[in-house]
Amino acid sequence: MKKKFVITLDQATYMTLTEGIKEQIYKMLPTGKKTTPSLVAKSVGTSRRNAHSILTQLEKEGKVKSELGLIKFKNTTSRCRIFERL
Repeated sequence: MKKKFVITLDQATYMTLTEGIKEQIYKMLPTGKKTTPSLVAKSVGTSRRNAHSILTQLEKEGKVKSELGLIKFKNTTSRCRIFERL
């Protein structure tokens, strides 16, 4: 039978406390600047769909706002939601 049990994160050397992807995205967004889910996904290392759903959750919580916009590239244009941190 074990005599010593590890019950706190300070004593556990094999695990660390980290932030979730939602908190990482929210901290990365500068206030008042606009971004797209594609740019967020590239910077965090996740899919565009996952970044879009996280940004939508943040919008429902009232932390960001979005609008439908038109982005122009070299040869094409694309409609997408543009998010802005409040």
